[in-house]
Amino acid sequence: MSNYRFFTLAIAAPACLLLAGNAVSQTETPAPALSAETSTSLKSPNEISIGQSPVAATDLQVAPPSPPEQSVDPREAECIAKVIVHEAANQPYKGMVAVAQVITNRMKHPHFPKTACAVVNQPRQFFRVDAYNPSRTTQVWKTAMEIAHDALQDRAEPVVPGALFFNMAGGGMPGRVATSRIGDHVFYR
Repeated sequence: MSNYRFFTLAIAAPACLLLAGNAVSQTETPAPALSAETSTSLKSPNEISIGQSPVAATDLQVAPPSPPEQSVDPREAECIAKVIVHEAANQPYKGMVAVAQVITNRMKHPHFPKTACAVVNQPRQFFRVDAYNPSRTTQVWKTAMEIAHDALQDRAEPVVPGALFFNMAGGGMPGRVATSRIGDHVFYR
């Protein structure tokens, strides 16, 4: 795997460009850091000067755009958000993410349904999500919806990898292996 040097340059235009240097070896002297005092100027359409060092414009690349967001079914996000609000609104942010990840972990598991709403509406698992109508104007709801979207798009760092169940600490789940405790919840495989 190659290592690259990246510098962000502000050039009289409002856009920032990303400069990617050639592969850097372990023994190569690192490039000097750019500071507020480092001057940048456009010498010609093909060359830029950073301080005293000219850089070929062919070394400049525009940073790639973020990957497009996958489309998320609003009902699926709402099912997860309702569980987050109902089960974890009083938990730390990481605990809220963990509850969402239990649902998405189940969606990927062969013994559970493949949609969030089907997972949360299984008998004796969560609660009747369709009958629960939390306020949609609170910060908790907004946070829960953001977490739900991230979970459905696999954008969140896994906080409870492989966990398929959770309950209140001290409750135990016979036959299940506890993987972590976050806030007042214990998560199990």
